[in-house]
Amino acid sequence: ADFEVIVIDDGSTDGTRHILKEFGDRLRVVSTENRGVSAARNLGTKMALGALIQYLDADDLLRPNALASRVQALKGFVYGVALSEWQEMRETAPGQYHFSAHGRPNFDALADPEESIFAGFWAPPAAVMYTREIVARIGGWNEKLPVIQDARFLLDAAFCGAQFIVIPEISADYRIALQASLSRQSRAKF
Repeated sequence: ADFEVIVIDDGSTDGTRHILKEFGDRLRVVSTENRGVSAARNLGTKMALGALIQYLDADDLLRPNALASRVQALKGFVYGVALSEWQEMRETAPGQYHFSAHGRPNFDALADPEESIFAGFWAPPAAVMYTREIVARIGGWNEKLPVIQDARFLLDAAFCGAQFIVIPEISADYRIALQASLSRQSRAKF
């Protein structure tokens, strides 16, 4: 029940600003020129007052239990990273979605987080919560990367000695739009 929502409008050209005004002071909103997702995340992190950080991309969803279960899981961890399972929501037609693959952290491989992440382990930001201390130790999101920033951040957490806690329940929905995301537009860049 005790959380803040910070929205970084990274140069949107749709009706985002109008929609955000409808929420009044329940949100802290900052509008910037388009500088990219990593710059937006870094700005939101600087603004955040809480001990835990949950990143959420505009196209993904948190399920009702997500924050509570992750907060509980991170109690007592200074450099903690809570990972939950997630569900892919694949767009089949404009505005229509089909739940497809079920993603889950590789429970066995997480005994060695660096090796697990190098071996291809990944989770969308909606499925991951970080303690402020591990985010500070990482030193921010790499603003030069056009894609896979989230995979790099998770790898940086492992390099920085993160303590990974797995929550065996689906608490995030990862939306895959009909139009290719930046990471799906160019396999070479990915």
